[in-house]
Amino acid sequence: MFKTFSYLFSLKCLLKKSKVDVFLPYYHVVSDKNIEHIYHLYKYRNILHFIGDINFFKENFNFVSLHEILAYKRGEIKLPKNALHLSFDDGLQEIASFVAPLLKEHNIPATFFVTANFVDNKEMFYKFKQSLLLEEIKYHPETEITESDIREINYLNRNELDKFAKEMNYSFEKYLEERKPFLTSQQIEELIKMGFSIGAHSIDHPRFKEVDKEEQIRQILASTKKIKEKFNLEYSVFAFPFEDNYVSSEVFAAIEGKVDLTFGTSGLNEDIYNFSMQRFEMEKTQDPAEQIFREKCLKHIIKRYLGKHKLVRE
Repeated sequence: MFKTFSYLFSLKCLLKKSKVDVFLPYYHVVSDKNIEHIYHLYKYRNILHFIGDINFFKENFNFVSLHEILAYKRGEIKLPKNALHLSFDDGLQEIASFVAPLLKEHNIPATFFVTANFVDNKEMFYKFKQSLLLEEIKYHPETEITESDIREINYLNRNELDKFAKEMNYSFEKYLEERKPFLTSQQIEELIKMGFSIGAHSIDHPRFKEVDKEEQIRQILASTKKIKEKFNLEYSVFAFPFEDNYVSSEVFAAIEGKVDLTFGTSGLNEDIYNFSMQRFEMEKTQDPAEQIFREKCLKHIIKRYLGKHKLVRE
């Protein structure tokens, strides 16, 4: 419905009526390959799609850096009309090998959010383990482990995946060593030298609704502190893993003043906290970027009209 009705308006009109200060589309990875540790989890843009996205952004938006957003939030500057900032979550290897060089070529700023314990491939994200095992199980008809058993694992019982791997004689450690899915410290330092910004994406990527408030606060503060100190950053920014809908006002009150900015995943919605900004994912569909923006803007305009465009936190 939104796809059809969005074309009743010009893109310029939709962007203006949405009254968004800065558009914050985000990705995880860009690749033409079937990435084993992601393949069974979510879709991602291929290279042609991503280049199409970049061309769309260049034609319709003004790129701003994280530093400009921070200055804007401090009331020091105004942002240009149709400001846009790209970000990428999880700190995956493809950022260094393809994404960052392409963005640099087009003079596009971006922020890369890295998960503290995964830097240098020291640990593996439990969801990546799931994807790898969902592929590996095809070669083990003798096992009593089912796809449902693997998919049902969450952050709290994630160690079960190591037991499943042992039963299938599969080594996550070998995969980390050979494939190196995550960025190394050296690569992150190179990204900083290239002019990109770096943020934290938690300690080990829990789904926040599965852990208590104390653990949520620890994940935020410990990861931002570690990333800021490790890479000698003048700022500390945090992107919530998965979603931030379930994060309470109590948690935000505990981190206020200790983290410069947080980034959620609630689309174009406005947060009640000035230091919290909301992003929207570009990977759930293979639709062109313009179509994604049209639908997001139209939905947001309707929400704004109904007074439902602000996040409610307990």
